[in-house]
Amino acid sequence: MKNPTNNKIRVIQILSGGNIGGAERSVQWFAELADRSRFDYFFIFIYYGGPIEEAIASLGYPTKILMWKNGISLIGRLKLIKLILDLDPDLIHDHSQTPFTRVLLKLAAKVPIITTQHGIIRPSSFQWLFLFFDDIITSLVIANSNFIAQKHAQLFRRPISKIATVHMGINTERYKENSHDLPLGGDVEPIRIAYIGRLEELKGIFHVPLLAKELMDLGEKFTINIAGDGPARKACEYLAHEMGMDGCINFLGWKSDVKKVLSTSDILVFLSLYEEGFGLVLLEAIAAGVPVFAYSGGGVGEILENAPYTWVVPKGNYKQMAELIVINKKIIRKRDTLAGYQYVKNHFDIKQTVQKLEYIYSKYSQRTLP
Repeated sequence: MKNPTNNKIRVIQILSGGNIGGAERSVQWFAELADRSRFDYFFIFIYYGGPIEEAIASLGYPTKILMWKNGISLIGRLKLIKLILDLDPDLIHDHSQTPFTRVLLKLAAKVPIITTQHGIIRPSSFQWLFLFFDDIITSLVIANSNFIAQKHAQLFRRPISKIATVHMGINTERYKENSHDLPLGGDVEPIRIAYIGRLEELKGIFHVPLLAKELMDLGEKFTINIAGDGPARKACEYLAHEMGMDGCINFLGWKSDVKKVLSTSDILVFLSLYEEGFGLVLLEAIAAGVPVFAYSGGGVGEILENAPYTWVVPKGNYKQMAELIVINKKIIRKRDTLAGYQYVKNHFDIKQTVQKLEYIYSKYSQRTLP
């Protein structure tokens, strides 16, 4: 229960899980810089904990892991409702997109609910019906890109005036001194390529060995380091072996320190095959002074449109990407590693994200700050 003498606005943040992902990392960085003198935050993880939950808890925030077994858990929803009633919030911010959860929370807690839309994958008809009711009772949808705002408006027939675009940001202080662990190599040294993300088909992981084969056929010397884990890892390892690419592709597994991976990379490849809402790792690479080669689509253009040392190719065209990497090798070697940091600081600093979100919390909560 809230302390009656506490004038802070209590905001409940609901996430699916505490594993590594762009959405989860953005919430962690939000927690690091949030205004705790005016807001009282509580973080709920529906399915499982993980490094993000641990990081947020280490900052002194109260957290709760509900351990739902699946997205249709009635018992899980009842536990969530009981917890929300016990916490007596002023506002709920739902990042989870779990169907028919917001409707029940609204009926029980009767407080404003906002949600963040991080991406659009068209649900089944059954899921869409429940999500449609969730959307009706949602006070405000926060889209992480203008692309997602338009897609959400079309899918749920929601007025665009009831959608706010708030770009995810990164903590640029982490990249203030962005020097590489290894010096930028000369023309004869292999190009160090990084792939960072979840290892699943839609993220384009199977295009890594295809890209490697194209680079090898072009006579390029390179190594590709894959930082991440996921259901497609074994299949990708097998494909790399079958194509004879396992000697130049390294599977590093899950890495908590993305900056460290980037510090030993000359470029980042972004190979997502579906329309990403944003792509936080793109910002991290740019801020670290690492050139980016990316597939087009989704909100990628909003990040890379004016960013230095970035190249975009049509989705799935790994052959063109390989050619661009070879053509621009000298530019990559001689780049200004601070240009990207300044770009991200000016346009995508997490401080701007925090200010926008907390303005929304103040506006939509049923309490006013002193």
